[in-house]
Amino acid sequence: MVKHIDPDQFREIKVVFYLQFNLFNKNCDI
Repeated sequence: MVKHIDPDQFREIKVVFYLQFNLFNKNCDI
């Protein structure tokens, strides 16, 4: 049985992932 993920929770996860990715890119910038 697959657990249902509500859109709000999914959006939060996407936002966190996006912020982490941006931080990583900034740290890797030369």
